[in-house]
Amino acid sequence: MSTRLMERLNDRAQSLESAGADLSLASADSGYVALSSNALDIIRDNLKSQPLSLDLFDVVKSPSGGSTVFSVPGLSGDEAERELTGIVLDFTTP
Repeated sequence: MSTRLMERLNDRAQSLESAGADLSLASADSGYVALSSNALDIIRDNLKSQPLSLDLFDVVKSPSGGSTVFSVPGLSGDEAERELTGIVLDFTTP
């Protein structure tokens, strides 16, 4: 994982902890591979020697201007989705 991303995630976790947020992990049987204890090993196995960077992940922008759909990158260009299920890796405020 890139140093910059790791630092941002650590900073965010620390700010959530200081605010009293519950940061306990979901159980491994939750059905989400990313929440299992060996998720990082699985990601590394799939990437082989390729470094983990933000460029590997799709960027989905929040709806704006009264729109109610997300613009999600797809094989044939951007696709409109009303609902998303996933894990937020990073976010910025405008």
